[in-house]
Amino acid sequence: MQASRMVRLVRVVAAGVMLTLAVNRVQAGAGLSVEQILKNMEKVTKNAKSYQMKMTMNVKVTMSGGGAANAPGGGNMNMTTTMTVAMVKPNKIRVEAKSNQMPGASMTIVSNGKTLWTYNGMLNQYLEKPAPADLSKMNLPQGNGFINPNQDITKNLKSAKLVGSGKVGKIDTYIIAAVVALPQMGPMGGGQGLPFKFWVGKKDYMIYKFAADVKNTIPMPQPPSQGGGSSPPQTMTMHLVIQGDVSDVKLNTAIPDSVFAFKPPAGAQKVEQFQMPGTGGMPGGPGGPGRPSRR
Repeated sequence: MQASRMVRLVRVVAAGVMLTLAVNRVQAGAGLSVEQILKNMEKVTKNAKSYQMKMTMNVKVTMSGGGAANAPGGGNMNMTTTMTVAMVKPNKIRVEAKSNQMPGASMTIVSNGKTLWTYNGMLNQYLEKPAPADLSKMNLPQGNGFINPNQDITKNLKSAKLVGSGKVGKIDTYIIAAVVALPQMGPMGGGQGLPFKFWVGKKDYMIYKFAADVKNTIPMPQPPSQGGGSSPPQTMTMHLVIQGDVSDVKLNTAIPDSVFAFKPPAGAQKVEQFQMPGTGGMPGGPGGPGRPSRR
């Protein structure tokens, strides 16, 4: 009888221990704060020895009211950029970006650790400079793109909130709502920042998707009426929609040196600064303004 009670007691205690462990595991997974997620996001690419990814991003701007109808294209824009990135620390990189906005518009940035090349496909011109000792000193031009979404989104974060979980393809993700200041997006991207959502992988803390949807109403100054009085006030509404999808993410995998080789395309001209046909040169490329060509 006593032995029987002992067996039952052991079973109850064992069940209690197992239940406690299960609850702790659930709480550990569900209790991750947004601050912890953001710290992990920053660390993962900062500490990585190599990084690769592909990204497709669509930026759509629609303008209405005010003088929007008189602007080129009615003030509207719909641009899709595709980008591939490969980095090996401290200073090897290859970035290839193409846009549907203009035929032939492309940008390639390559560093083999000794030399840094920047190629402008629309001009078929390239710059050649000594590579900096560290990727962080490359001053990479980003335009409307993100060379490293984890760093580019989190470094100018104004606020963030964990709003749920979801899947991007087969990848389990955290969904974070945030306000991010992105000066490269122009007036709408700086200042108060843009309201973003981004989807972060639960296993690797890499961003796999990001999106923004915002409207701004801008007062438009009006000239005096013919009678000398003030003209009725007008406003212009700008609607910005951003959708980014990141794929083929790889961390700490071997990348062959051939990836960081640069061969100028046929007919490409080596210049000291990018030059539009029939105009003077214009600054461009990582590392700041170029110098006038000596010819």
